Amino acid sequence: MPPARHFANAVAVFAGTVESVDDQFTWWNRLQLRVHRWLDESYSPPYRPNTYCTDFGVRVRMRVENRWKGAVASREDFLTGHGAGDCGVEFQRGQAYLIYLTSANSTMCQTSICSGTTPLNTATEDLRFLSSVKPK
Repeated sequence: MPPARHFANAVAVFAGTVESVDDQFTWWNRLQLRVHRWLDESYSPPYRPNTYCTDFGVRVRMRVENRWKGAVASREDFLTGHGAGDCGVEFQRGQAYLIYLTSANSTMCQTSICSGTTPLNTATEDLRFLSSVKPK
C-alpha cells in the first residue's frame, strides 16, 4: 500500500525510538492456556478483536521525535500483536520506527505491519511522502 494510503487510514503518524516492549500475555494467561490444552489438545482461545492485544499482545512505549498527524505526546504507549501470524510488529528496544496508529482505542491493536509501521531505516518511500506533509 502506498504511504499516502497508510497516512489517510491512520489516526496518528509519528517516528521515534522504542523505550520498552512489555508482553501482555501474562503468566496467568499462559497457565490458563496450558490447563485448557491439557484438558483438550485442540483448544484455542476465543478471538476477541476488542481485547486481543490487551490479553495477548505487546505494549510498546516510544520516545517520539517527529509528528505528522494526530495528537501525539512526547512519549506514546500503544499495542500491537506479537508478529507470529497476528500482523504485529516485532519492536526492538532502542530501535527507531515510523508508526502509523490505526486505532485510538487503548484495548485494541493499534498498529501492525499492515498499517505501514516499519523500522525507520527502511522507511525511505514513506519519509519522502511525509516530507511533503507539514509536521504537527
